Amino acid sequence: MKGYKISIVISCIIFILCSWYFINNDLWQDEIYTLIHFVFAPFATTLFDYHVANNHILFNFLLNIERHLLGMNDVKEAMLHPYYFRIIPFIISLVGMVIFYFAIKKLYRKKFALIALSVYVTTYSLLNFATQLRGYSLNIVLCTILFYYYLKCLKVHNIQTTNFLKLYLATFLSIICLPVNIYLIGAMIILPLIVMIKPSLKIYVGNIFLSKIVLLKIVFSLVAGAALGSAFYVWLYSNQPPTDAALPFHFFATDNLIQSLAVFFHFTHFRIHFYLLLIAFLWMLIRSKNKKDLLSDSLVISVTIYVLYFIICFIHGTVIIQRFFLSLIPIFAVLIAAITNKIFSKEKDTIKLSIFFGLNFLFVIISFVIAIKVAKKNNEQSINTHDLINQYYLINFNPKQTVLLTEKLLKEKNIPLFLEEGFGSTGIADYLKMYKIPFAYFDENSINNNSAFIIISNNKKLTEKLLSEKGIFYTKEINSTYHFNIYRCNKN
Repeated sequence: MKGYKISIVISCIIFILCSWYFINNDLWQDEIYTLIHFVFAPFATTLFDYHVANNHILFNFLLNIERHLLGMNDVKEAMLHPYYFRIIPFIISLVGMVIFYFAIKKLYRKKFALIALSVYVTTYSLLNFATQLRGYSLNIVLCTILFYYYLKCLKVHNIQTTNFLKLYLATFLSIICLPVNIYLIGAMIILPLIVMIKPSLKIYVGNIFLSKIVLLKIVFSLVAGAALGSAFYVWLYSNQPPTDAALPFHFFATDNLIQSLAVFFHFTHFRIHFYLLLIAFLWMLIRSKNKKDLLSDSLVISVTIYVLYFIICFIHGTVIIQRFFLSLIPIFAVLIAAITNKIFSKEKDTIKLSIFFGLNFLFVIISFVIAIKVAKKNNEQSINTHDLINQYYLINFNPKQTVLLTEKLLKEKNIPLFLEEGFGSTGIADYLKMYKIPFAYFDENSINNNSAFIIISNNKKLTEKLLSEKGIFYTKEINSTYHFNIYRCNKN
């Protein structure tokens, strides 16, 4: 057990250090919009303005409280010193790590909890969102608490009524945090209904004494919490219909079934030993004469919820942004832990389990190093990425540096400044406005009407191609491995 603890401590330290790496990252478009419209605003606006889905209400409410405690009234302070606000999701992520461990330990004992924690803190997607000024870090914590009380109500014999109230409250808060959690709650509702229809399945959820009354209480707690949270958003919509909060959908979208594999792939990332463990477990299951012994309640419940989640998404057909699936990280960690715990269940498997822990923190380091290299290459190739692993605004994202250098160049020579954002709004325009630097968006007329000018561009290949075709001489002021570059241009 001592070897396990050392490996876990190392994994947690790696998680903390890698998350801290992003603590002072420049803000990107969504974060800036959030701060301007929902944080540096009255509390009433934070709580009741939902004109766009950027308002992650609970998280923004916490940021607004911090803003008042620090006496900050200008978003410029946050843009100059992002760590003032990034410290909040960072702390939430650390608290989430602790909550996850102790929650799983209460349900499945120490060894299982250590395995699950190792999977949790070495999930690179979790690390990616640990300091972002969006509600995802808080959402993961709330979904962990929701999952804990859900499992507790299913597993514990003679469960107290207060636990159903806590399940109800966790459900309500998860909906308020991110309404898209309705899919997760829907999956949680279906499982006890299936057990009610077929009571022989009780053994697979870890409680043969599970009564219909208890199952109904679980369903009622989930439905009531979701209904109250949904009613809040319906009320918000009725008062101020959002401009882009509703996601497009078409029923029976097969892409959402494929997403289940993509999300599993992203959560696993370079930890290829997870696939080997999965194959080994399936082989054990096929050969076993007593399959019930291998199908633990932790495995059955986590797999069922994961699958049902994507089935609901498939039926409804909503086009879901991948980062919404981050709520499944606690369930994914329990799923992998359940498989690993069954494979390494014997005392003599201690060394093998130590190797498992070691591989987890080794591969998350590899993930981090490769992510830096991929980001630099993507910047050079003008490739925009925004998935669960690679986001263009995480590594070498440099709007503030770019704007400060541009300001210096414009003081040396007063010429027009043009902005080329090849992948939609990134937030650099807000930095330019903050420093009161006049600019216009780049087009071909910019070249035709000016003999000398400066271009800020993140679509570097296209910009350079256009300048070369027009016979414009240019010099680059920033290394191409950064997201933005500055082009000083002169006609020959």
